[in-house]
Amino acid sequence: MNLLQKQDVSPLPGTANTYDVNLARDPHARKVFNELTSENLDEANAHTEVEQVLGSVHISKPSIQHVFFLLRPIMKPILEQFSRVEHELNELVTLMKLERVFLDKPTIISTNIPYTVDYKGRKFLYLLCYQALSIVVNGNILATVPGKWFMISFPAGTAIYGSAVSDASPMPVTIRACDQFGYDQ
Repeated sequence: MNLLQKQDVSPLPGTANTYDVNLARDPHARKVFNELTSENLDEANAHTEVEQVLGSVHISKPSIQHVFFLLRPIMKPILEQFSRVEHELNELVTLMKLERVFLDKPTIISTNIPYTVDYKGRKFLYLLCYQALSIVVNGNILATVPGKWFMISFPAGTAIYGSAVSDASPMPVTIRACDQFGYDQ
C-alpha cells in the first residue's frame, strides 16, 4: 500500500482530489517518515559554538529522495496527463501538415502531348476538362465527364494522353493535386 492513498472527497466530479496519509496501514511508509522526522530533529538539536554565539535559524532540508518519495503518487497522474496532451498535440500538428491547400495546374494534352502524373507532395490527383474528353492511360481509354473532376491517381510518372485530340489544337485541362478524397466542385 502506498504512503499516500488517494481519496476522492471533492464536492463536484472532476474537481480537486485529496490524499489521505495513513501511516498505520503501511509499516514501510511509517519507517521512512520516522527516519525523515528523526533526521530533522537531530539537525535541529545539533548546536555548535558558532550557533550559540550568533544564534541560529535552522531550516531542515530533507533529502531529494525523500521529497520524490512523498511526491511520487501525486506527480505520476500529472505527468501521465502531460504525456497524453503532448501526444495529442503532435497528432494535431501532423494532421495540419497533411491537410494542405490544393494545387491547380493548367496544362494541355493531345494524342502526342502527354501529362505526366506528378502528385506535388499531395495524396490525390484530379483532372477537369470542360469538353468531352477520352484519356488514354497505359493503352486503356477512360471517358471523362465535362465540367466534373475526374480522379487520375495513377502511379507517379504515368503518361496520360488525350484520345483523338490533334496536336495542332490540344485540349486544355486543369490538374488538381490535393489531400482530399472524392473531390467535387
